Amino acid sequence: MLKNNSIIFYGIFIFLLFASGLYFAEVNLNILLWCFFWIPLFLLTSKVEKIVLSPLWIVFFYFITYFFIRPGFYLLNEAQPFTFNSYQFEVDPILSTFLYVSLAYLPFMFGYTVYNGFKDQKNKLDGESYSESFLMLVIILLEIAIIFSGLILIINFGGISNVISLQSALVKEIPESGFIIKLSFIFILLSFLPPALMLARYGFKVRVFLLVAFNVLLCLIFGRRLAIISIFVPFAVYYYFYIKRFSAFTGLIMYIFALLLLTSIVAFRISNSAEAGKSIIEESAEFFVWDMVITIINSFGNDESFRYGLDFLPKQLLLFWGLDGGLSEYPSIGESLVSKYFPIFGAGIPMGIFGLFYMQGGFFALVLLSFLFGVLCKYVFKYFIERSNNKLFFLTTFPFFIITFFHFVRVGDFWRIIISQGRIFLAIYLVYFIINRFRFNKSYG
Repeated sequence: MLKNNSIIFYGIFIFLLFASGLYFAEVNLNILLWCFFWIPLFLLTSKVEKIVLSPLWIVFFYFITYFFIRPGFYLLNEAQPFTFNSYQFEVDPILSTFLYVSLAYLPFMFGYTVYNGFKDQKNKLDGESYSESFLMLVIILLEIAIIFSGLILIINFGGISNVISLQSALVKEIPESGFIIKLSFIFILLSFLPPALMLARYGFKVRVFLLVAFNVLLCLIFGRRLAIISIFVPFAVYYYFYIKRFSAFTGLIMYIFALLLLTSIVAFRISNSAEAGKSIIEESAEFFVWDMVITIINSFGNDESFRYGLDFLPKQLLLFWGLDGGLSEYPSIGESLVSKYFPIFGAGIPMGIFGLFYMQGGFFALVLLSFLFGVLCKYVFKYFIERSNNKLFFLTTFPFFIITFFHFVRVGDFWRIIISQGRIFLAIYLVYFIINRFRFNKSYG
């Protein structure tokens, strides 16, 4: 009880301190109202879910990243938000954001808390054991495959300097490349797996951190933000579940640092491209998710028909039945929406899973689907937590779940994420299965 009251006290104290600073700086006080909306959400989340590395907190951090920063930037500067719509808004963009976040996050949280029943399955994986020698062999082979894959990609795209300059375009060019290039890219995305396997066996050792440093450097060359963050996730999981659990406030601070790292990578990529000199918050596509969602709110149900669940069907079926409505003409829904609302932009902008929910039937669909999504997320989360006593399984599969879940929530392209991340999951599970089936010497559990 004292711990919960401390979180609330610190939250109120920080808000009052922040509000006082803005007041004496004569800043637009609308930003205070905006912060007043988000701080109670943080306190409510910390009350509902104590485990920071959980789906509920991931969704909260997603909303903070994409629906607090950019709108807050415009409120702070008293500027008119830029969005993709060329016509007058029916509802103010900030008010639309308030409704959208409330009707997405609160039903998700309610669904997350409703489901509690799940039988104890801790004994299911109690027989997990592995050979340390074989584990090291697998780690070495995986690392060699990752390095070799990196060399293939560097050679294919004309050298390291050329790869760095093409970082933004790689996402589009690799799917159009041959099988070897696609496979090589999958190995780059698996860069977190060797450190995770070593972490499961050795914990925080120098050799583990040296491997991490090398793989981070490799991923920096290709500008894969998700791959870089993925390398650090197993370490956060290891520390949180096997050393010391930290508070929601500490988790928020850590997420801010991770966001700064992410933004720094984006800034580095922009500085080495034709977009050099742009303001990240105001101009970068990394923050255009908000603009896309506001566009969807103003468009679907007005000049665009709702999708009524079509986006949960495979793309091939939509094309075969002629039900795609133009959204299947491009590799992703984000690219299809950009072609409608912002055709001068050269890539897709994701609407997120909650934006996809809205497209199916407006705010009613958003509330219903968010609730069901919350129930499902709690079910899957408990499945992993009840197996946390098995380090090898937990440290290889649970970090991948966290990574995939955030990617899924951010992108929202249902089948595309399932297919792309599904291939990586199969590779991870195959490695885990092999390690648990082969022996060189003494086994460890």
